[in-house]
Amino acid sequence: MDPLSHPSRPAGAPEFVVFSHKQNEKVSLFCRPTLWRFAEVEFDPWVKEVSVNQRVIYLDEGSAPVALAFESRHASVLVFSKLSLGTCSSSQIQQYADDNGFLCEILDSQYLKHDHTRYENYLLMLSYINKHRESLTERNLRGMLKCLPRQDLSLSDAMQAVEPEFSESGAALVFELIRRGRLTVKNLVSTKLSGTSLLSHGDALHE
Repeated sequence: MDPLSHPSRPAGAPEFVVFSHKQNEKVSLFCRPTLWRFAEVEFDPWVKEVSVNQRVIYLDEGSAPVALAFESRHASVLVFSKLSLGTCSSSQIQQYADDNGFLCEILDSQYLKHDHTRYENYLLMLSYINKHRESLTERNLRGMLKCLPRQDLSLSDAMQAVEPEFSESGAALVFELIRRGRLTVKNLVSTKLSGTSLLSHGDALHE
């Protein structure tokens, strides 16, 4: 569908084209709050699939596009952009979610006032992952894990360990392991990623 005529795109809204690894295709989001939430979902190893601007709910008051829909570890989640609700109110959307057993998130500009560093880290890692996504094979990821020390591991250490074998794609592979939950980053929420960022081995399942 032409994003310019996409029902989720309010008049004059920006378009953020990103690659979803959970959906395995390029997707478009039409406000920064849902872009940030999308990045967070992409880094949740327990979410296996996410639909982006593929669903619409219909109410007596009108229709509202669903920016993101996914299954979390505990519930089905629908994410809406407040800019795209049209004639529907937030309370009507919430009532629909309650009646149908969904968790509902309606995001507006207030969402952008918190956790800037965390979302900037997610988007930075996604940019590397997407640039080298052809190298993100299971074989390469397994090979990378074997190269990494088990303790006292920094992001710089990880890059140096994998650079001889993986060259420019090494950073993308490290970040992909983070995205899948096989590595975790200490203080990801509060500290901008750098070579001194501390990593540890995670226990999330492979996607």
